[in-house]
Amino acid sequence: MKQLTLALLLLTSINAYAHTDHEHQQQPTMIEVKNAYIKPTPPGTQNTAAYFILENKSHNTTTLIDATSDSAEIIQIHEHIMSNGLMKMQHVKTGINIPSNTSIVLEPGGYHIMFIGVKNSIKEGDSVKLSLLFSDGKSINVVLPAQDQASTTAQGKHHKHNM
Repeated sequence: MKQLTLALLLLTSINAYAHTDHEHQQQPTMIEVKNAYIKPTPPGTQNTAAYFILENKSHNTTTLIDATSDSAEIIQIHEHIMSNGLMKMQHVKTGINIPSNTSIVLEPGGYHIMFIGVKNSIKEGDSVKLSLLFSDGKSINVVLPAQDQASTTAQGKHHKHNM
């Protein structure tokens, strides 16, 4: 009888531990987008880039896998890399991993969102809508103010988004 009681107690403890661990893994991912902006299109060009900080405030790793906008023909995640002594830009097809409780900075010279074939020129003071898609199937909609660089006013503003 003691063995049966001990076995039941052990099974109950294992089940409670597994249930607690499962609940921890199912916590919703919370991403904050901070300091978001898009550079105005230079005269005579139809390409530009958007920059921001992605802050993952959850215990789950997530990946930014895609971005969309009606403002350009093509929207891609890009990064700058050094190749044969030259700085090159390349499409990041696998997305950007954002580990739990960390921030990833999309900035000039690093990761960024490339707008290729901008439909209407983007001028200082304009706003552009961007949708960010993550590996868990959830998305965040962001409004990007057009400015030459992150300003002190933009740095003070951020958007909280629960996914």
